[in-house]
Amino acid sequence: MGTPTIDTSSLRQACFDIAQTTSWQYQDPIASSLDSVTSKANAYYAIALRFANELAERGVDPNLAVGAMDQMSSHAVPPMADDLKWLEERLDVFAELLAPSVDLTSESRKFLAALRDAIDINLHENEA
Repeated sequence: MGTPTIDTSSLRQACFDIAQTTSWQYQDPIASSLDSVTSKANAYYAIALRFANELAERGVDPNLAVGAMDQMSSHAVPPMADDLKWLEERLDVFAELLAPSVDLTSESRKFLAALRDAIDINLHENEA
């Protein structure tokens, strides 16, 4: 069984949602125009697609990129404007957490186990 195909439609939508959030500016219709948002969404999509392909190369389902972008949308704020570095850096961290590119030390194993446990607790608390 091969690597899953990337759901580019959902990935594009997630990128558009982030672009809308980071483009909104009070009383500035140009910043939040469809052309401006679409341009920014395309830039986010290029970054997200690279991330998805990197996940696939590491043996991880590339569609996790959609969830990662959705997670990023809850942290996106207008002051981020045209800064793309914040997104690249966060996705790099996600890639390392999902599929480390280096051998794990005992300390990093402890950290990842604690992170897994904390995520599991948060997921179960939010189910109620």
